[in-house]
Amino acid sequence: MCRSLLDKKFKALADKNRRKILQYLKSGRKCAGDIAKQFPISAPSVSYHLAILKESQLISAVHSKGFIYYDFNLDEMDEVIEWLYKISERSGENER
Repeated sequence: MCRSLLDKKFKALADKNRRKILQYLKSGRKCAGDIAKQFPISAPSVSYHLAILKESQLISAVHSKGFIYYDFNLDEMDEVIEWLYKISERSGENER
């Protein structure tokens, strides 16, 4: 994975609103308006968070009939989890 993309993913995950959006999207595709209704922040703020999540590839967007629908991209999250797993592995020399 490209280092800058990994950095973007961790930046996206660093914000609690973006983590809550991901949690909401894990149940399935939602339109931007439905997402905005779920959070006590302004619609432009939700749009800003969605753009960061999309840039990090943690979500995808599909335009359909005048609406934008967002999906949680589980494959991209798997790469983050894999990186965390690799970095947390203990080497045999440090174990007792």
